[in-house]
Amino acid sequence: MQFFRLKENNHLPYLLKSLSKYDFLIISFLFHTLIYFFKRKKYRTAKFVKNAYDLNRGKLNINSTLNKTIFGKKYKSNKTFVLDENKIYYSNPYKIKLKIIKLIEKTILRYSKKKFKILEIGCGFGINVFLLARKYPKLKFYGCDISPVSINKCRAISKKFKIRNAEFFVQDICKPFPKKLQSKFDYIFSHIALEQISTLYLNKVVSNLLNLDGKFYNFLEPDTSLWNYSLRGITSRIRSSNLDRLKNLFPSIKEQIQKNKFKKFRVIEAKRTGLGTNPHNEVVSIKIIKNQ
Repeated sequence: MQFFRLKENNHLPYLLKSLSKYDFLIISFLFHTLIYFFKRKKYRTAKFVKNAYDLNRGKLNINSTLNKTIFGKKYKSNKTFVLDENKIYYSNPYKIKLKIIKLIEKTILRYSKKKFKILEIGCGFGINVFLLARKYPKLKFYGCDISPVSINKCRAISKKFKIRNAEFFVQDICKPFPKKLQSKFDYIFSHIALEQISTLYLNKVVSNLLNLDGKFYNFLEPDTSLWNYSLRGITSRIRSSNLDRLKNLFPSIKEQIQKNKFKKFRVIEAKRTGLGTNPHNEVVSIKIIKNQ
């Protein structure tokens, strides 16, 4: 595991840089296959995710610039293997994050109106919400997360940097949202958040999100059902299984939409983006629109 964690050893960036993408793929495949035979049983409960993020995000220091706060002090110089336009590079993951945010922004520009209300599911400490809220001050942004520590950090960042068009609230998406939030949001999106859920909770989560009755949804998530079966795709599936992460988001969405309750929705896009801050965690784009 430590081989892939750049921050744990000052020599690792040099070791990684010396690898070709083919070396990387072969080593990754062997590594994740080995882990597969020693993996734990299913463990990714809502409580597990909450506790993990409470612990991790409690360390966030907001005594810096906005970008250094939400991306990390060395966000422009950090390097690792990333996926960009379906190709593996040893590069800066920050650039990939910006490209994914551009996908969110593109949808906002197409569908937004003056009083458009936008909700991010699993906002973490607000990377997407803060960057978009600053760029579009006339739009209203909301972020929810299972981690109270994360939400408190978001509120502190909002206050420090005077971002007044963003609000945050705690929500476990494995549980129904309060009725007062139904039909409140126009555009609902997630970015590498639903993947943290075990597949055991998938249908319930999709149902809870569609019950919010948004006008437009865009899930930017790793989804095993849409990945290809190259060596990278196979390794990605093994890795996802090892981590007990979400599988088959798109089939679950299609299944829920076929029910009478959700027939007012339809999928207008389900495709790979060719982007990932980890080559084995490619983001796919699933867009849903409510029929008028």
